Amino acid sequence: PKGAVALASSDKTPCQAFRYGAKVYAFQFHFEVTRDGVAAMAAAWPRELEKEGIAPEQMIAASDRFIPDLERMGETVFSRWAAPIQGT
Repeated sequence: PKGAVALASSDKTPCQAFRYGAKVYAFQFHFEVTRDGVAAMAAAWPRELEKEGIAPEQMIAASDRFIPDLERMGETVFSRWAAPIQGT
């Protein structure tokens, strides 16, 4: 949106996350994904992966490299988001 600050992008998705003002954040990716979740997505959308030239088994194996960092980022984001609700 006009006035938003871009926070994340990729070659395929130029706007994957942004901040609008001081309190509004939007994400186009899943911090909560697991290896099983990646495998389920690969099974659910094989044609989309094929169109992109991505082998499902390669995507699943590659997820092992990224999921630990994603889990740490997700914990930070969700903890900070929930802090006002929890009173901390």
